Amino acid sequence: MSTLGLSRVRFSHGSPVGEYLISTLKHIAEEPGFETDAFAAANCKEYETLAAKLDAQQSSELMRTACVVDLTFNALPVWSTIKDVHPMRPSWLVWRYPEIYWIFLIADDDAESLPLRSDTRNFHFVSSSEYAKLEYLLRRHANGLRAWFDPANLRGSAASNAALHPRRGIVFDEELAFAAFNGYLLYRHGISSSIVSTAAEFCESRSLGAAPGPIVILEDLELMFEDQTSELSPELLSPIGSDTYRTIQARLDFWG
Repeated sequence: MSTLGLSRVRFSHGSPVGEYLISTLKHIAEEPGFETDAFAAANCKEYETLAAKLDAQQSSELMRTACVVDLTFNALPVWSTIKDVHPMRPSWLVWRYPEIYWIFLIADDDAESLPLRSDTRNFHFVSSSEYAKLEYLLRRHANGLRAWFDPANLRGSAASNAALHPRRGIVFDEELAFAAFNGYLLYRHGISSSIVSTAAEFCESRSLGAAPGPIVILEDLELMFEDQTSELSPELLSPIGSDTYRTIQARLDFWG
């Protein structure tokens, strides 16, 4: 079994509201799952400034980094790499650094006007009226959430507004190397994919069955998560004896 590594969080604030919000969240850095002194904040109002700071980081660090970017100081009328005129160029950032988990703070008006799927909005955007969600997303990242293979179609929708409903996939494997390999395999075949290698993220998959459209699932029948919890029954994680059907059915019921 392998671990994801402790979460790192980087904040980019461009307004007094963003600066205040970021300062109120630093207390969670003391919780398990976050690297000591992992929270770094910078006043950035331009794409090049943030890009220079990220370019100075090692790739291995970026792969376990969540970056919170304050966009509220300027309007974000569209989500498109071609039409992006916001000074922070958020749609460029997500393509330049696909290994980072991106969270964007936006104004309520922008949240209502952006033509995004609901899961894209919930996964990557936090509006002025829902700042409490930011703490939840950062904790999920510390507990194993990774967005390497565009699970909510953030990059895909920025490249083409026609790609609002791509094929979707999810990989379950407690060994990160295998989960990443299979996630990459799906992504190369045009399938936006989530990777689940912790029990915490397995619990978050409970609403999987409510997602629109078909989903490709690649799963290890014998899951041995390092953060295993009593919330997950033994039959969900591995077959009892040789009864693989019972495990498959238990997972289907769990996912709804």
